Amino acid sequence: MIDRRELLQNMQAGRSRLESAVAGLRDEQFLAPVLDGGWSIKDVLAHLAFWENRVGDIYLGLVIGELSNLEGENLSVDALNALVYERNRLTPLAQVRENESWAYQALKRFAAAASEEHLFSPTCFAWTRGHPFVEWIIGNTYEHYDEHLPVLLAWRKKQPG
Repeated sequence: MIDRRELLQNMQAGRSRLESAVAGLRDEQFLAPVLDGGWSIKDVLAHLAFWENRVGDIYLGLVIGELSNLEGENLSVDALNALVYERNRLTPLAQVRENESWAYQALKRFAAAASEEHLFSPTCFAWTRGHPFVEWIIGNTYEHYDEHLPVLLAWRKKQPG
């Protein structure tokens, strides 16, 4: 089982991999629909921001005992991702980058400050069905980045210079 120190280290390492993958790209490269499904790198960042924010929203709802009206709770993951894509399609790149950075930083602060019980106890929240909440943080930070990095890095490898 992972502990807080390892969680934070893994989050930072994953973040570094993501930032390295997009370092030095020009705005037009962020906006070009060059990835799977016609997504742009901007679209991936908006997608990551949504899921990072969602983890924080879920945690807050669990702590205050009100996890109702969770956006897209009745949608499949694919349908929810499509909704997020459409919602952010026209959002300016600078705003998407800022939103994603803020979402990650907020989740990192939460991971550093949440109680051990809230993070690591598989019985703390009934909603998690016997899993520790930390699994949602892992799945929506460094594991999620690593899902998207192979396609992004393959595209980068094909770029001149």
